[in-house]
Amino acid sequence: DGSLDAIERAVRDVGLSACLCYEVTDRNVEGEGIAENERFIRKCNDDDDTQVTASFGMHALMTLGNPTLERCAQIGTGTGFHVHAAEDEVDVRLAMEQHGQTLMERFQAFGIPGPRTIFAHGTYFSTAELEILAESDSMLVNNPESNMNNGLRVAPTLDMLGHGILVGLGTDGMSSHMISQARAMYLQARTQKRDPNIGFAEACTMLLENNRRIAKRLFVEPRGALAPGHLADIMIPDYIPFSPLDENNLYGHLLFGLGFAPVHTTIARGEMIVHEGRLLHLDEQEIRARCVERARNIWKRIH
Repeated sequence: DGSLDAIERAVRDVGLSACLCYEVTDRNVEGEGIAENERFIRKCNDDDDTQVTASFGMHALMTLGNPTLERCAQIGTGTGFHVHAAEDEVDVRLAMEQHGQTLMERFQAFGIPGPRTIFAHGTYFSTAELEILAESDSMLVNNPESNMNNGLRVAPTLDMLGHGILVGLGTDGMSSHMISQARAMYLQARTQKRDPNIGFAEACTMLLENNRRIAKRLFVEPRGALAPGHLADIMIPDYIPFSPLDENNLYGHLLFGLGFAPVHTTIARGEMIVHEGRLLHLDEQEIRARCVERARNIWKRIH
């Protein structure tokens, strides 16, 4: 309880924007996290604030029973959901064995798909399930480095795009480095298809355009482009290329150069947060020292 408030405070202290939710699961206590989601959604609605918004978070169907799903659906239908789906084949198998339905059929039965819902992964979705995603205008976020870390198969990202699904890129906690996700996605696609001519433009489009479209659904204020009316959210890398940089080779510089350059300046919501590689308004050394100490304490409690 209150964990979303703690994350919100950190987001505001730094000066970023965020769409937050809590991962509901029946693994420890039935329906654990429903109240936290409901409270925070109501808080965001009452505040009418555009910097921090809320979604309704769920873990995965394999850890959610019918009573919990019904309660989640009742509360989150107007807000939209964030849920892991078909990350591993066990999720697919259990849905069929326990309920006689595919994952998307089960999600549909509870009204979960929709334009404000994000399905994370989708690695093992069938063609029929991808069609349901497209028809419901749901969002799908691929997390290539996370999938590799968990030893999972390569997600059929290009097939997902081919169905007209809004597919973006995420990290699922592996890192905060988004360019790495685009790089991993296109390399995975080429390995999967054994074709060195695919995936490059699609990966960059997912990062630069599709993620912007996803953000547009989650936030009132437009962002993700240098354009009138958009938030001044800008990252400037300390990058001096060895070859010309223009509109024809931006993607190449993005994946092979910019991703390895240190950040010089970050501007969020029109305010400068990082300049010359340093946080301007926060004591980074003090924060790091406190994190190290808290990490030690957490490990002591676990072991």
